[in-house]
Amino acid sequence: MDSRHTQRTDDDIVWDDLLVSRRARHLLVIPAGTYVEFPNLDQGLHSVFTRTSLKPFDLGRYRPNETPPAQLLDQPGLWTMRCDIHDNMVGLVLVVPTPYFVQTDREGRFRLPDLPPGRYTLSVWKSSDTTLSVPVTVPAEGTVKVDFP
Repeated sequence: MDSRHTQRTDDDIVWDDLLVSRRARHLLVIPAGTYVEFPNLDQGLHSVFTRTSLKPFDLGRYRPNETPPAQLLDQPGLWTMRCDIHDNMVGLVLVVPTPYFVQTDREGRFRLPDLPPGRYTLSVWKSSDTTLSVPVTVPAEGTVKVDFP
């Protein structure tokens, strides 16, 4: 992990209200070593926590327009975030051990621009219990097409 992840900078903050139930997005993908804020953008109290074995935390109750301290998510894996007050608020944060990642579009397509030439294992996370992986060789020029079932 490079030194920029050991100290908090504005570039490391990922703001996302993935816990708000009226939003369609409930998955955030970030590289390990990213700080994440969980602001309260609603009218009522929130209490974000995770019981992950990676690094559990509980932000306690906080009021509308308050933002508790950002949390350093430095362990790769799936982090399930919940609100202790609202059972229907669940957000997933997939922390990956690489700077090379992307989320697919609605049709499942993706591009990984600026990937250096070389051999890689391309992993696709489909759900909390399904990850597909295939070996991929990226040439110095051109594109590579990969299809997953």
